[in-house]
Amino acid sequence: MTLPSGTRLGPYEVVAPLGAGGMGEVYRASDARLAREVAIKVLPATFARDPDRLRRLEQEARAAGSLNHPNILAVHDTGHHEGSPYVVCELLSGQTLRERLAGAPLPLRKAVEIATQIARGLAAAHEKGIVHRDLKPDNVFVTDDGHVKILDFGLAKVLQPDTGDESHSPTQTRATDPGVVLGTAAYMSPEQVRGAALDHRSDIFSFGTILYEMLTGRRAFKKETAAETMAAILREDPPDLTEANEALPPALERIVAHCLEKNAQERFASARDLAFDLESLSDRSATTARAVRPGKRSRRGAILAAGWLASLALVGGGAFVLGRRTDPPRTRYQRLTYGHGKITGAAFSPDGASVVYSATWNGAPSKIFSMRLDMQSEQPLGLEGTVIAAAAGELAYLREDGTLLRTPLTGGGAREVAKGVRSADWSRDGTRIAVARRVGAKGVLEYPVGTVVGENVGDFLRVRISPDGGRVAVVDRTSAGVAGGFITVMDAGGARRLTNDVQLIPTSLAWSPDGNEVWFTADEQGDYALYAVSLSGHRRLLMRAAEEPRFLGGFGDGRVLMSLGQTRRQAAGLFPGERVERDLSLRGFTQTWDMSADGSRYVVADDTGSNTVSAFLGETDGSPLVRIGEGIPNSLSPDGGSMVVWKDSTEGVGAALTLLPTGAGQAREIPRGTIRSYLDARFLPDGRLLLSASEAGRPRRLFVQELPEGLPKPITPEGVFTEYAFTTPDGSFVPAGSNYDEAPYVLYPVGGGEARPIPGLEKGDQPIRFSADGRRLFVRSGFAADNTKARISMLDLATGRKQPWKVIGPADPAGVDEVSLFYPSADGRAYVYTYDRLLSNLYLVDHLN
Repeated sequence: MTLPSGTRLGPYEVVAPLGAGGMGEVYRASDARLAREVAIKVLPATFARDPDRLRRLEQEARAAGSLNHPNILAVHDTGHHEGSPYVVCELLSGQTLRERLAGAPLPLRKAVEIATQIARGLAAAHEKGIVHRDLKPDNVFVTDDGHVKILDFGLAKVLQPDTGDESHSPTQTRATDPGVVLGTAAYMSPEQVRGAALDHRSDIFSFGTILYEMLTGRRAFKKETAAETMAAILREDPPDLTEANEALPPALERIVAHCLEKNAQERFASARDLAFDLESLSDRSATTARAVRPGKRSRRGAILAAGWLASLALVGGGAFVLGRRTDPPRTRYQRLTYGHGKITGAAFSPDGASVVYSATWNGAPSKIFSMRLDMQSEQPLGLEGTVIAAAAGELAYLREDGTLLRTPLTGGGAREVAKGVRSADWSRDGTRIAVARRVGAKGVLEYPVGTVVGENVGDFLRVRISPDGGRVAVVDRTSAGVAGGFITVMDAGGARRLTNDVQLIPTSLAWSPDGNEVWFTADEQGDYALYAVSLSGHRRLLMRAAEEPRFLGGFGDGRVLMSLGQTRRQAAGLFPGERVERDLSLRGFTQTWDMSADGSRYVVADDTGSNTVSAFLGETDGSPLVRIGEGIPNSLSPDGGSMVVWKDSTEGVGAALTLLPTGAGQAREIPRGTIRSYLDARFLPDGRLLLSASEAGRPRRLFVQELPEGLPKPITPEGVFTEYAFTTPDGSFVPAGSNYDEAPYVLYPVGGGEARPIPGLEKGDQPIRFSADGRRLFVRSGFAADNTKARISMLDLATGRKQPWKVIGPADPAGVDEVSLFYPSADGRAYVYTYDRLLSNLYLVDHLN
């Protein structure tokens, strides 16, 4: 069907043909109503004979028409002419990207510019739930003034021939079928090749093939036949980009590789993140020369090296700008405090001239101070709590009871912002606050306060808002049994995990000054390091540290506030007949894990070198400790003949439980069944195991397991668990709940039945152990308000009366971070416990890059 000039299609008048293909004909037309010219695509009449297909066309055209974005071809209207449907779009002047390429690479700057605009268009469409499905250079148009338009967005799904599976591309049909676009196979995602369900990440893969072609002038996957091409997409990686252009920035190589991951989950999580990385690359490339690649040198580089450049040593990724070497400024540290205790928080004042910090000097509660940087003179502000951030002339700080407050920096009353807060941050413009809380069995992230943007079955820690206020970085501690958690960034597009290493324990977070990276400190089994991770997940080392670092706050000019210090995990205990506690610490990381009911034996763990943790059994009569084996001990059997320890699983799935004999015998791994991670494991009086654990992706609960070959069986509802897994002396009841800070624990019957309340137990009381006769309960109270001491009470279960028993903690309280893992004997004449001591001071750090 060829329409002559003057033909009217509804309100439009054909001016001239523009082109034709298997999917119809395109005409230049005028719209007299708005005095503009448009492009009209007239589709084959076969569309009109398929009502379902026609309906989908209209729906998709309306969806595409809703995409008012400068990088997407605007769809104005739809209609019918003599039985053929048509789509009215904006009229463009320029050429397709296919024509622009013409088999040759584009200049680097132009390729990045075009790619960034494509990514922006994809992001806008994906956020409305529209996926292109046929992204390729033929469907990307570059106008005469350099603007990029994605063509046929939202129409690709319905324009393809019916195959019975809408996830298939037109190339998978016979060449005689209408709508075949030869060559499309080269840009398909692995999901399309397999005929699997598609989402927005399929477009990201296709985008990667286009970017590859713009940089090299050749297709990423090009074989003799379409079948071979699709096989390569599934199984092969494209040739190295540097084979075509050695001078390409490594960051750009990583972006392409991240787009072309075979597994969709390993690609960019969103096109917006992709656009952000490209924009960042563009900004950096405008001021920074490309890195010289060791081992590869261009012809021009060889000529330069023969001259004056030969005298310069190329180290790693040294950069040269117009022949002048530019070394990064040297990182500088300025110590700001000299106290005996620990720094708990710090922030710059809005003008950057002062610092507000909090510290626990000499074991006192955390107090807040102000310091002018030009004089380093400090003044107490008369406030107790942890500094969170300063913005818009105010200070946000967190009290020990979890209440977040804000107060003027110049002095004045404080007002509450939120309660039950575990971590928080304040945007630099002072308009929004992000908080992490624990709500029942879930961790919740709110940004701003009251708006939930993330939930998990673990916790969110180290909350940090990006400089522009558009993203929140957190340590997402899931129920996967990891000690630290994964760094995750959340924005309007959803959540994106930046780290996946379970051995990496992030201890603090900060954003880089430009917001392109998340900086974090990490404890790698006793080795301290500072890292940066980009929003695409590329991690680089900033520096190693001899002391333990913590990011506390940053300023827009690149200065950061850090604490540096040393943490020791130590153990202490009181034994029968003694009045002074013993220091039970071995090396630098000792933990108590159990004490027998009669108080004669105790269990500790310590790092015994080469990052190996070993289990030790001690006698309270003063006998030397005995090393039982490798692993983190958890519980001693009632007869003392065996010990349960955590060790790396032979199945490669998190930590596993292993049964170690305390004397002669062989260790054996305990079957885990459906358990994904363990919180605690204790022997019952009859030799079975009581587990506080979780299944994959499920909240924690309690299980009972027969040894040696039985599998764990749940005994409480999901979300009902305990950090101290123990029972009444007869093994019939276990204290448990969803969160003792929010509601008192109750007694759950191990053998099944109705739960019973515990008389006199209050919210915030953590049950520890029953007395030998089962009539009293050791209880720890006030942990949320102050964890630097363990305040232990005895609860009479008959009367519900609770009486203070002991306050547990080391004699020197300076820097004590937490008293934990308290285990008494059943008669209370002996006990062991663990405490962390961090001694740190505040530093101002400049030029950290």
